[in-house]
Amino acid sequence: MSSREAEARLSTYGPNQLIGTSPVSALKLLLDEFRSPLIFVLIGATAVLLGVALITKEADYLIDTGLIALIVILNACLGFTQNYRANRGIESLNRLAAPSATVLRDGVAEQVNAEVLVPGDIVLLEEGSRIPADGRVISGIDMSVDESALTGESLPVRKNTETVSADASLAERSSMAYSGTVVMRGRGRMLVSRTGMQTEVGGIAAEVQTAEAEPTIFQREVGHLATRIGWAVATLICIVVVLQLLTGDLSLLETFITAVALAVAAVPEGLPVVLTLALAFGTRRMLERKVLVRSLPVVEIVGAAEVICTDKTGTITRGRMTMRKVATLWEEIDADDITPNTQTEPSGVSLLVAGLCNNAQWHPEHGYVGDPTETALIEFAKRAGAPLDQYERTG
Repeated sequence: MSSREAEARLSTYGPNQLIGTSPVSALKLLLDEFRSPLIFVLIGATAVLLGVALITKEADYLIDTGLIALIVILNACLGFTQNYRANRGIESLNRLAAPSATVLRDGVAEQVNAEVLVPGDIVLLEEGSRIPADGRVISGIDMSVDESALTGESLPVRKNTETVSADASLAERSSMAYSGTVVMRGRGRMLVSRTGMQTEVGGIAAEVQTAEAEPTIFQREVGHLATRIGWAVATLICIVVVLQLLTGDLSLLETFITAVALAVAAVPEGLPVVLTLALAFGTRRMLERKVLVRSLPVVEIVGAAEVICTDKTGTITRGRMTMRKVATLWEEIDADDITPNTQTEPSGVSLLVAGLCNNAQWHPEHGYVGDPTETALIEFAKRAGAPLDQYERTG
């Protein structure tokens, strides 16, 4: 394809990128921190206390007003800081993930940003390449692709140029390659057929974006608690006002002030801060385990889960083979027990054979790529301290 034709098709089909939701602004994140029903109760208490302070001119009410307002602001700042960092961190990861592709333009292979790919482009694929769009495999030499992100299958799928039935399932389309999957072995060429939101992964992204966000169990429980507190406070004010009016000991203003003071005392001012801190600590602990949480209330969902139904490949496993045991004519050893300091001569020779009689190749982005068994062997040999660098792999 010529560069001019590629530009024309780019204006027709649009860039090869997933259309996500627009980034959440800092102002919206901050305002979201004030939308909790419990915060509404505290803001209401602050407003009433401020009114009483202005009427009575008493400093104690002003102090109470300032303390509750400070608690509300502190809670908002804690939640905003955590959510802002998480959102910006996710945006940074998305920017780093922008892939490139090697295509044939004007008869010459050139590397371009994957966003400018269009239907009709011919993409050159090799071991370790992340496939940038959906397309038809038009040539291939021993090419296998890891499609576990789409199909859940842990083993790479061999690709060929043979036609398949139009109603074949995604996992059975051996002549098709899909955006987001990775070439694990071999090399080939692909004719781009679909880009951007028209790809298989784009369809998944569209379904995820149309799902409506529902409040978490934690948010619902806090809402119910705030509602109960609100009704309890309103009931308390009514009882106090009625009793004082019946006894006639205090004026109407003094009765109102007394009722307000009792009601404010019943409001748990420190509860929002305690909840936010508990969730923030949970988020930090998850971050230490390389889990980035976008919103604080999501942390509680993990603790509330009783049953998780999921496909294991790539979800609760890494989708990779690992070495478990090493068996020779003389011994059988658990792989975890073999270290550079505990190698015996038979196991040391086995490690060299595993690492040198191996076609897996190192890729800076994906680590070792190739046949799953061979990548497991060479990763184990390196980890166990086999001196592979002293020898040259041939073939």
